[in-house]
Amino acid sequence: MSLSGSLLDFNFTDILQLVKMQRKTGCLALRSREATAAFWFEDGNLIFAHDDARPMTSAVGRRLGADGLVGEAAWRRAVDEQRRSGRPLADLLVGVDPEPLAPLATEYLRESVFGVFRWIEGDYTFDTEIPPPPEANAIPVPPIDTGDLLMEAAQRAEAWAVVDGEIPSWRLIFAPTGGVAPPDPGDGYGPAEAHVLGLLDGRRDVQDVVGWSRHGALETLQAIAFLKAAGRIVAVGERASRAGTQGPSRKRKAAQVKRIQGLPVWRVAWRTSVVALGCTALVAGVGWMGFQSYTHEGLKALSPLARSTANYREHQVRQALEVYHLVHGAYPDRLDVLLSTGLLAGPAVTAGMRYVPTPQGFTLHVG
Repeated sequence: MSLSGSLLDFNFTDILQLVKMQRKTGCLALRSREATAAFWFEDGNLIFAHDDARPMTSAVGRRLGADGLVGEAAWRRAVDEQRRSGRPLADLLVGVDPEPLAPLATEYLRESVFGVFRWIEGDYTFDTEIPPPPEANAIPVPPIDTGDLLMEAAQRAEAWAVVDGEIPSWRLIFAPTGGVAPPDPGDGYGPAEAHVLGLLDGRRDVQDVVGWSRHGALETLQAIAFLKAAGRIVAVGERASRAGTQGPSRKRKAAQVKRIQGLPVWRVAWRTSVVALGCTALVAGVGWMGFQSYTHEGLKALSPLARSTANYREHQVRQALEVYHLVHGAYPDRLDVLLSTGLLAGPAVTAGMRYVPTPQGFTLHVG
């Protein structure tokens, strides 16, 4: 089975929701003008990722080398032997502690997913017949819950928007300013900032710094933004465009934030009430479908918590209807069809809703 299309019509959030809800197994391959990526799922959970610009073994080896845990030559020999034999790298690294391997590989998988959330264009193909590559056996990791990835991406969206305003391109090259007072931890200067400052040498661009950093992409960029605002670094140039550059141009930042579906209401729910967050997180346990606000006269009299829950339920049903239409070419006759096909988790989601299919699509009203 293969499903393909454009991210402009069915974005990355929608795809992951479908994979999670229907417990899909297969390979999701994505390609944009600037990058390519592939993700493998088993029963709806992420088990492997591959980024052409930064393969997993290269990313993990670079991190181990930056921490002084393994030399570059020893790592390359182990990787070459792993490709020939298929044995895990932990068995091939003589005299190297294997404990950091799985956490670093897991971080690589997560960061690869979060990077694609920032794409605003591209094509995708989901194929159930393509198995993970041999590299997936190099560092075994436990499956990652796709719902958790969707929730964390929602939480990261606002932070990414702030960082994009400070660092408009990943091709920028920064260097220390020199002649500044020693850093004061009381000013917010911590281990991440100290580590990233050591990588900003006037030669590496931001993408290289992210690749060499022992911290995740978002934390690394936040450190760069902090150092820039504190006057400890200054931009000294910009590298020419290259394949695999993931950072957005200044003209694309606003559109990228909007493409992460449903995030504005997630942020409202987060700020409005801890109780509301707990409720929505609990509901998300049966299947994350995103947040998006809808205005209905019948909802105005509800409490903020009830209104947030009703909005969430309605958007969950609307998303399921669109997925059903994508697969079957038509909307269902009744909402309970969404339950029998596994697109919705239980009848409580549709309780009190009035659904009517129409020649133009459908109408949906909440109680």
